[in-house]
Amino acid sequence: FSGLGAAYFATDGSIDPRATMRWAREAVRDAGVQILKGERVVGFDQEAGFVRGVFRESGDRIAAGALVIAAGSWSPALTRTLGIRLLVEPGKGYGVTVHDPSTDLGSPVILSEEKVAMTPYPDRVRVVGTVETGGFRSTIRRSRLNGIFSSIPEYFPSLRVSAPADADVWHGFRSLSHDGLPYIGQHPSFANLVIATGHSMMGMSTGPATGLLVSELVARREPSIDIQPFAPDR
Repeated sequence: FSGLGAAYFATDGSIDPRATMRWAREAVRDAGVQILKGERVVGFDQEAGFVRGVFRESGDRIAAGALVIAAGSWSPALTRTLGIRLLVEPGKGYGVTVHDPSTDLGSPVILSEEKVAMTPYPDRVRVVGTVETGGFRSTIRRSRLNGIFSSIPEYFPSLRVSAPADADVWHGFRSLSHDGLPYIGQHPSFANLVIATGHSMMGMSTGPATGLLVSELVARREPSIDIQPFAPDR
């Protein structure tokens, strides 16, 4: 036994995040949703166990019949103003786009031991990996980045890719909960507040299911599954 092997999951799939978000933005706009870009929430209008509105940095107030806080790693900063403590911290991950025909993989792959994912697109390959804690630091740690790329030839000896300059590295902050489970549910402190965050590295995968649960909660319908394990006040 050589110790080498792979598992193929025929029902797995992949998406282009940018294309998906463009589609989602257009879909919600077509449904009549107003998107306010570049706006900053600075506080909430609270009254008798309800959140009555949201205050913007400009001083304007937006009335709220229901409020959903789904701001990823930034959610605790918002809930804190409501007196709610969420045990969520940012986990920084790196992403690099490789424009090299020799990296044509044919299908997405996950280098399990190294926790590196590689997703091919028609003209490029997206390489992402690592989880780095320590707050919202924008600095790029070369040791982490080099570790991602040095692991690739161990799985694909013919691929000779190297870590690019810092300016070509994307990074984002995944929302890590204290126990690995997301926070999804109505918070007992406010009758019209729903929280959805803490999905770690599975936000895109679990987003549709979370969206369904949030819509059910806002509409005061019974959730499709038991959401007690995800209670925001656990």
